[in-house]
Amino acid sequence: MIRILYAGDNRTMAYAASELSRYLEKVSGTPEFGEICPVDKLPAQPAAGEILLGLLDELACTPFDITDPELEDAEDICIRGGSGYIAGSNPRSVLFGVYDYFKSMGCSWVRPGDGGEHLVSCDPMTHDFTYRKKADTLFRGECLEGAVKYEHLRAAVEWAPKVHMNLTMIQGIVPYNFMSRWYRHRVSTVRPPEDIGYDGVAGLISLLEQDIARVGLQL
Repeated sequence: MIRILYAGDNRTMAYAASELSRYLEKVSGTPEFGEICPVDKLPAQPAAGEILLGLLDELACTPFDITDPELEDAEDICIRGGSGYIAGSNPRSVLFGVYDYFKSMGCSWVRPGDGGEHLVSCDPMTHDFTYRKKADTLFRGECLEGAVKYEHLRAAVEWAPKVHMNLTMIQGIVPYNFMSRWYRHRVSTVRPPEDIGYDGVAGLISLLEQDIARVGLQL
């Protein structure tokens, strides 16, 4: 069992903790292997069986050469035998670090959705990983295109931090043309048309903006 500690009410930090817990359970094959423990303030050092999630200055990490920590992504990870920390210049970078921890075990995410997920079996209590990295480029992301539905976009947003993307772009405040192409199914021989209307698309984009904020991407 590993206890996952983070402080504050930032939604991306909370999401990083939930992803760490979720994948610890998957790779270990043990239910509730990662216990999420929100705290008011992070301890100076992790106890045995604890992983701390926090910002670089919260965990007194060696600073990076960073001008704008909201834009520039950097991560510092040191986990030995199920104890240690994952720190970042911003909450999004902490989420990057969570996925990098599992990549060091051999896991990968090659495309959006569960079908693009490749996980391995690993005992986190015997796995060590030390890593420091500042992103090589400032902006890394993708743009909404083509014919898409909300579930496509949500899957892409959740996949983006797994491959170190830090932004996403929506073409237009309400991308009605791109989404109506999917829902109308004009060239489909099996799907009946669904015209959800401009307001329906606007409502789905509002949900997507919440997804984007949850994973910490720049919009």
